[in-house]
Amino acid sequence: MKRLFFILTICIGGQQLYSQGIQHLLVQRLNDSYIDVYVHNKHPEKKMPLLILCQGSGYDSNTEGFLGVAAKFEEQVAGLMIEKQGVKYGDKSDSLSVIYKENNTVYNRLYDYLRVLQYLKKYADWWNGEVYVFGGSEGGLLAGMLASFYPNVKGLAIICYGGGLKFGEAWPISSSLQKKLEGANSAAVSLEEMAVKDTLENIRQHATFLQSYSGDDNTYAWWASVIDLRLSNSLVDLDIPIFVGQGTEDIMAPPVSAKKLLQVFQQAGKTNLYLKEYAGYDHSFTDLSNKNHLVEVCTEAIGWMLKH
Repeated sequence: MKRLFFILTICIGGQQLYSQGIQHLLVQRLNDSYIDVYVHNKHPEKKMPLLILCQGSGYDSNTEGFLGVAAKFEEQVAGLMIEKQGVKYGDKSDSLSVIYKENNTVYNRLYDYLRVLQYLKKYADWWNGEVYVFGGSEGGLLAGMLASFYPNVKGLAIICYGGGLKFGEAWPISSSLQKKLEGANSAAVSLEEMAVKDTLENIRQHATFLQSYSGDDNTYAWWASVIDLRLSNSLVDLDIPIFVGQGTEDIMAPPVSAKKLLQVFQQAGKTNLYLKEYAGYDHSFTDLSNKNHLVEVCTEAIGWMLKH
C-alpha cells in the first residue's frame, strides 16, 4: 500500500510567518528531558486565554506556521505550540531521530500538554486560566483528548480527523479508497482491506518502537496508541462549542467518521457540535483544481470556536 500519512503543514504566502514575538520555554518532563514550548502573546500585560494548537503526525515542525495562524487572533488569545520530543523548531522532516521514534505516541503528547499547562498555571501571570484547543489530523485526536481531560477548556476545533470511528476502523476504509484510486478491482480492494486489518491486529500484539508501518516514523507503538480510541465516547460528554471540519474527498480521514460523530451527538440530544463539510477538499484541504485552502479552514475553525 502506498504510504498515507497524516501531516498538516501550514504556509502563508510561501514565506516564514511569525519569527518575532515568540517566546521559547523549556519545561522539564518527569524523565528529565525538556519540552520545547513556543508562545506568541501580544499582550503579556493583561490576562489572556490560551489557544493551543496541536499538529498532525510527522516529524517536521509546524510551530511557525500554526503560530502565524494564531497571530490572526492575537487580540483575543495567546497562541501556544509544543514540539514533539525529538523535533526542533524549523525541522523539515529531513532527519528522523531515534528519540522521536522511541517517544512518539499520542499519550506521550497528551502528557506533554498537561505538564505544560501545569507549568503555565504556576508561572504565566498573563494567563487567565481559560483554554481553547485546535488540532488537525492526529492533532485532532490529541485536541479532543486534551479538551476531554483538562478542565476549563472553553472551545474545541477539530479538522480532518473525524472522531466517530476508531482509527482502526477508519484506516481499512482509507486503504480501500487508496486502492480504488490506483485502479484496483473489487477483489484487490477487498484483499487490501483484509491485509490492513491483519496488520493492525499484529500491531496490537506487538506494540514496539522497533518496527514501523506505512512510514518509518509510524512505529507499531505509535499505531497501537491511536487505533482503538473512539473520540466520540468522551466528546459527547462535553458541553463546550465544538467545530468539526471535514473535506468530502478526504481518504485519510474518511468523511463517514465525522458524520458518525455528529450522529452520536444528535442521538444524545446535544446541539453543541457543528460539522462543516468542505466539498471537493482532500485531507490537506486542497480542492479539485489543486488549490490549497488549509489556512482558510484553520482560520474559520478557530474563529468559529472563539465566537461561540
